[in-house]
Amino acid sequence: MTCILIGLFDRSGDADQAVASLVRAAGNDLQAVELYDAKPGPEPTELGKVSVALARLGLPAEDDILLREGIRRGGIVLAAWMAESHVERALAVFEACGAVDLDDREAAQDSARGGGPSGQHGYTGHDEDIGFATFGGDAVLGQIPRRHHDDTPAGLAGRFEMAAMRRDPERSRAQVRVYVGEAGAARRP
Repeated sequence: MTCILIGLFDRSGDADQAVASLVRAAGNDLQAVELYDAKPGPEPTELGKVSVALARLGLPAEDDILLREGIRRGGIVLAAWMAESHVERALAVFEACGAVDLDDREAAQDSARGGGPSGQHGYTGHDEDIGFATFGGDAVLGQIPRRHHDDTPAGLAGRFEMAAMRRDPERSRAQVRVYVGEAGAARRP
């Protein structure tokens, strides 16, 4: 079974070190690694491109919101696809290289929004909420209505991914989320 490990780093050097260490630790069982970050600047275009790419992962809404906010604040998300047999070693790599405590970040974001679950503060996890919408692989910039009737990613593939991806709570840690898919859903996009 393939697993996806997701971590957030505050410094690009730490993320780069994690990638190099994952390559050494997992070898050929490391199927893919992707880094998601946005260049700082006034243009929302860069964040839009990153959000489109991050949406392909099909993560649960609360994790997607957390990671997008981390990127918006200058962080780097590292996603690694690997064989299940290397997950424990990879978890140690994320932690040793300085992945941030996602549980603490989530609590801080909830506190800043007034407490309670992420979905109760007007932000639904949809791209429309940050000023752009995705349709397939395209991003549309501009004012997008905040009301929507569909809580799933665009397209049939997005809906399948959403239904099939799930967090593995037994292997996930404060600094790394581990996801598994059913029927091959955890494949690299």
